[in-house]
Amino acid sequence: IISAVVASISFSGSLVFYNSFLPEIVSFDRYDKVSAQGYAYGYAGSVLLLIFSLVMIQQPQLFGVTQGLATKISFLLVGLWWIGFAQYSFYYLPDNPYNRQASKGYLLSGYREISKVFKSLRSLPNLKIFLLAFFFYNTGVQTVIYLATLFADKELRMESSELILTILIIQIVAIAGSYLFARLSDLNGNKQSLVFMVVIWIFVCLGAYFTTAKIEFFIIAGVVGMVLGGIQALSRWSPGR
Repeated sequence: IISAVVASISFSGSLVFYNSFLPEIVSFDRYDKVSAQGYAYGYAGSVLLLIFSLVMIQQPQLFGVTQGLATKISFLLVGLWWIGFAQYSFYYLPDNPYNRQASKGYLLSGYREISKVFKSLRSLPNLKIFLLAFFFYNTGVQTVIYLATLFADKELRMESSELILTILIIQIVAIAGSYLFARLSDLNGNKQSLVFMVVIWIFVCLGAYFTTAKIEFFIIAGVVGMVLGGIQALSRWSPGR
């Protein structure tokens, strides 16, 4: 449990820095496209590792291990995968292009900056509304992501291999979803695209409530994948369109 909590905190914290790179590597007019590409490439990479892990767990005898050991090795491979591709990012991403200097007591300074941001929202009503909306709809999205496998396991009695297959479906469809909604944003604007995706998420939750069969769950997983990549790609830069 402690490992899961630390991993979750670390992953969520890393996204803050990951997203902050966007304005440092691309111009404003290409935010949607590059953001979508980032998520699409990430999903594509994870698909490769998922397929390998799925084969190893379903056919452990091919690798000379038991199924339990194959599952443990899959976790280990995820860690090594992150370590390896992190080195690529560290090497190619710009290092402090604006020459910012960290001040002493930067931990407390971070909370002071957050306080300044909240105070400045009084003069930025659009940003204030977006952050409030983002808090609620992103919480809903994260809840679906974290509880999906638990729901499939406890309610539908799905096997581990089926759960991995579900994640695989989501990842593959999310690649197309990232590009689709980035294109939709170019045509109709970021706001309309986000509203459309949030409505779809609402119907996903309603559909999950009435789901009793595995095939229904796989269909819902496909819909989740389609809007997951899009809503993540379009949510990580400031509103205004």
